[in-house]
Amino acid sequence: MRLNRISRNLPLIILLLVFSMFIVVGCDDNGDEVGNPVGGDDPLTWNDDMETFFLSSCTPCHTNTPPQSGFFAGDFTQITSGTTTAGNRFVLPGQADSSEIIWRLEQDGWPMMPASGALSSSDIAMVREWIDDGALEE
Repeated sequence: MRLNRISRNLPLIILLLVFSMFIVVGCDDNGDEVGNPVGGDDPLTWNDDMETFFLSSCTPCHTNTPPQSGFFAGDFTQITSGTTTAGNRFVLPGQADSSEIIWRLEQDGWPMMPASGALSSSDIAMVREWIDDGALEE
């Protein structure tokens, strides 16, 4: 009798196992969906991902004369090679934890940026990923 019940439910059991495999295969080790833009396989670049973000979030204060904190954020070269009045590299490619922009975005004992209010955690994660990926232009 028990064997008969199992054989009757066998198609459902197989279907559930196949469905479970799709869930497991569709996620990475952290449980994030594969293909997630932040944390994805392709590195973020200035031209494709970051320019619009920086222009809207940074240039209102960091393109005037003199720019706030002595840092001019008008284009890729200035953002990736510039230093602040404190002498810190604003963006240190490959090293988000050593980049002053991250300290300021995360308000780690530094004046908050942008001054208009804190960014979302996903925006900060995007900047962090771009820097850790090497702060690439293209």
